[in-house]
Parts: sequence; structure tokens; C-alpha cells
Amino acid sequence: MKLRLLDRGVILTMNWLTSYVMQRLYNLGARKFVLMAINPNGCSPMATTRFPTTNGCVESLNRAAQMFNVQLKNLVDDIRPQIPGSNLISEGGTGVLCKRGGQICPNRNEYVYFDGLHPTQAVNVVIATKAFISILKDEVYPFNVKKLSQI
Repeated sequence: MKLRLLDRGVILTMNWLTSYVMQRLYNLGARKFVLMAINPNGCSPMATTRFPTTNGCVESLNRAAQMFNVQLKNLVDDIRPQIPGSNLISEGGTGVLCKRGGQICPNRNEYVYFDGLHPTQAVNVVIATKAFISILKDEVYPFNVKKLSQI
């Protein structure tokens, strides 16, 4: 993925801010960290209504989330030497929220979005379950929350 100058600036800012916050938490005694990825929302009803496209999804929003998530995974590896004795993982961002269409729904257990942007309880259960038990590196990196809790 080719990065523009603005993209590089966003990445540098994200890395610096996250590193700074994690270092502060580490200095306060934190030793276990779960960094949450951004789920792509370019197919959310709010995005597709606000920025209509020919293919139904706002791919620039999905690419931005993907870029953030790749850098978040890299940050896990980069910051580890700066916070010795700590364990950190990145979670999610694999696209579980991306669904074409969608409407405001009364039943949060049947739909992906309940208001056009925010995921429903059912989706959050899927995300939390994957974070806790998944062994797939694109869902949790380098290991899941269950293993983190056992360290």
C-alpha cells in the first residue's frame, strides 16, 4: 500500500501518541495491554448514505481503517522493547462490521448496526469472543486476551 505524505503524518502521530500513552500507563504500573483496532465502517448505512458511491461502500474509509490496523499491529512489535515485562496485543479490525445496506433496527440481536453507524450488541459479542479465544493472527496479535490473562 503506497503511503502519501499525509498518511505518513497520521501514522507518525498515531505511533507517537500511542507510545506516549502506553509509556505513561506502564510508568503507573500497567503491564497488560489490549490495543483495539478500528473496524471498517465504509459500508455502514451512515457512510453509504452520506457519501454515495457506485459500489455501495466508501472504500476510502475502509482503507483508512485498514492502514490504521496495520500500523497498530506494527506498533505492538515496535513498542515492546520500550516497556519491558509487559505484554500487549492488538485486537480486531477484520471487517466483521462491514455489511451493505442496513436500517435502523429495533432488535439489536438481528442486525449489524442499530442506528446506521454503531454496531449492535450482537456484533460486540462477536468481536469480544474473537478477541478472547481466536488464534488467527489477523484477528488477535500476537495472541488472544485469554492467553494474555494467563501470563
